[in-house]
Amino acid sequence: MPVCIAVGGTPASVHRSAQYGLPIIFAIIGGMPRQFMPLVEYYKEQYRAYGHDPKKIQTGVYSNTFITDSKDEILEYFYPEYAARMDKIGTEKG
Repeated sequence: MPVCIAVGGTPASVHRSAQYGLPIIFAIIGGMPRQFMPLVEYYKEQYRAYGHDPKKIQTGVYSNTFITDSKDEILEYFYPEYAARMDKIGTEKG
């Protein structure tokens, strides 16, 4: 069974995943994905520093989503609640 470590954005959790040579999943529940790039680079750097094969690096992202055939459904059912939640998290986290 594949095992990976899910992280919420702290360097300590990223470091632990790299130390053990495990794949990493970044949980992006607030903010912009580009804000996580320094942590992705840190993971890769530490992964290599611990002597793991760089060809085996595996990274992923968890993020909320809503799938439908209609943009109108997204705007009516998903966007208002999602935008309010992200605004709240963004305000709290900066």
